[in-house]
Amino acid sequence: MIERTAFSLAFDFYKDEFNNVAKLLIYSYKQMVADNEKLTSNHENYLRNVLVKKYLRNKDAKQKFEIGYLGFEIESGEINLNNQTVGFIDIKVLNLGNLLDEDEYYSIECKRLDGGITKNNLYIKEGINRYVQSKYSSKMPFAAMLGFIENGNCTKIKNAINTSLSANKYFKTYALLSQHLFVPDFKETYISEHERKNSQFTDIEIFHFMFNFQGLIRKETPQNKIINNN
Repeated sequence: MIERTAFSLAFDFYKDEFNNVAKLLIYSYKQMVADNEKLTSNHENYLRNVLVKKYLRNKDAKQKFEIGYLGFEIESGEINLNNQTVGFIDIKVLNLGNLLDEDEYYSIECKRLDGGITKNNLYIKEGINRYVQSKYSSKMPFAAMLGFIENGNCTKIKNAINTSLSANKYFKTYALLSQHLFVPDFKETYISEHERKNSQFTDIEIFHFMFNFQGLIRKETPQNKIINNN
């Protein structure tokens, strides 16, 4: 269980606020589907940028979930205790109105998933593990992962990630991915719990959002190719 005594008295507020962020994420994905958003590349940064720029930053959508005061940043640098930049968070959600500590923020790390072991392993090694090591969001006891599914079945991908986590020897997983509903009509959201290193917290909860983009991504052509290493 998360050791709440080490956290501020605002824990319950943060958790309630994050629930609204989660609802905005799901609502934004549903809007992309309803809009038949045509994505011209399957690169991670491009998918994230469309989601953030066009949907998560939409003022009306944010107001709908009473979080109009939150800012959604991309590629925000994370600074460690030695004042070194140790990574760049895909989506950083920051309270712009009642800021007490700029290191207390909601972190969302994005990864592509296609049902293959390579991307599943990256989801763990360069996603979950970055939270375990406190590389990202070290002052928060929970964080989020966003899986862009470009091929495969969500349930099978989730089960395969759990299989890999069970065999993982680099950090402890206290609870594998299991369903955690933020809204009743969207079932592809999960929660897992892992040990935490280099942090005031002994463990961390990670919320997982699996968004199926298979029907939205157009086949990449030389005309719309984006140079990107992700």
